[in-house]
Amino acid sequence: QVKKLFEADGTYYQTEAQNSTWNFRDPSPFIDPNDGKLYMVFEGNVAGERGTHSVGAAELGPVPPG
Repeated sequence: QVKKLFEADGTYYQTEAQNSTWNFRDPSPFIDPNDGKLYMVFEGNVAGERGTHSVGAAELGPVPPG
């Protein structure tokens, strides 16, 4: 059985109605060896017009080497 964990909201992540070639896929769960907690990364398009958002180190947080 598939359980929906979250969905594109149109504010933070584009919906299909906002962009017919939207991306909201490729979930990759992993356990962080530092805290032992389960996390998931995924691919998603930021809602809004292309080029209106910038992502820097403050938004990304710690990134593992490699």
